[in-house]
Amino acid sequence: MKGFFMRKLVLCILFGSFVIVSVTGVFLSLRFPRFFNYKAIHEMFSYIFLISSFMHIYFNRKAITHYLMRRR
Repeated sequence: MKGFFMRKLVLCILFGSFVIVSVTGVFLSLRFPRFFNYKAIHEMFSYIFLISSFMHIYFNRKAITHYLMRRR
């Protein structure tokens, strides 16, 4: 149960950080008015996205290796 909860939590964090990085990236590229420091938000959530991506791969390594072995 604990492993399932962690996988679910990491997936939610990964998805949320992806959305925020995508939106702030669009804001930065289109030069929206600066109500917030979009660059700092973009960088912070990029690190969160990177860390949660590695955690997602770690928690799903069994399924990933099984898929890669079966694919050959």
